[in-house]
Order: sequence, then C-alpha cells, then structure tokens
Amino acid sequence: MSKIFDNIEMSFESGLKAILSNIGVKRADFCVGYFNLRGWKLVADYVEVLPGAEVFEKDAHGHTSKVHRVCRLLIGMHRQPADLVREMFSAETQIVDNAQAAAWRQSVLADLRRQLTFGLQTNEDEAALRKLKAQLAAGKVAVKLHLRYPLHAKLYLAQSRR
Repeated sequence: MSKIFDNIEMSFESGLKAILSNIGVKRADFCVGYFNLRGWKLVADYVEVLPGAEVFEKDAHGHTSKVHRVCRLLIGMHRQPADLVREMFSAETQIVDNAQAAAWRQSVLADLRRQLTFGLQTNEDEAALRKLKAQLAAGKVAVKLHLRYPLHAKLYLAQSRR
C-alpha cells in the first residue's frame, strides 16, 4: 500500500524508516532529484540490514544480467548551469555520447566531493560516508545517474517478500 509523506501530517524521515524496518522488506529502490551524502546517514543503517533480492539490471553496454541488490538509487537532477543555458537556447536535441556521459559522471562525483567540505564534518558524517562506500563496494547499493533530461523525482519503494 502506498503512503504519501508530506512532512506536515506525516514525517518523511520517520515514515521511511518505519517502512524500511518492517519485517519482510527485502530491498529498496530510491529515485531522487538530488543526493546529499549527509542525508544517507538517515537510512544507511536500515539499508545495511535488508537482505536484498535478485534484480535485472543493464550494464553500460546494454547487456542485462541478474544481480543481488539491497538498494538501487537513481539520481536525476545533476545539471551544470552552463549546460542548462545551452540546452534552453538549443534548437535541436543533443545526442549524448560516451565521452559526454563520462564527463557528466565526473562532474557529479566532484559535486559529491564538494558536499563533504560544506559545514563542520562530524564523526557521524564520516561513519555514514564510510558505510556508503562499503555498501557500494559490496554491491549492496547501486547508484545510477539519469542524464537524458532533468528528473526531479522523489520516489521510495520498499519491496517485501512474497
């Protein structure tokens, strides 16, 4: 059953934590416009204990394979200001090649690095970052960027056992 968290009548943070901690939830899929590394600490421990499930994913070459995932994260709103202006005044749709996609990936990584330098870092922030790094390395969490067009989504799915 779907739930809408509006942060007025129902808190998003407590609602998402409650859903992820339900007995029977085995994996989660998140689709967000923006991703903040410090925000990951709100769900990292909940994602860590999910058992995961087999899902089908396409690789960079379009080949589909079955992999074990606990959480998939799709980020959809990374645009450099110059790219947005260029796109607004462009009469034709730009075809994105591998070099441009790689450049955008590097830009997103640089943006995530910059996030770490804002404000005072705490031990809690560092622990959450280390946990995310371990989850990525273990294949528990997979992050993909949606670069074709801006996708300012907020969708959080939790899949239960059947």
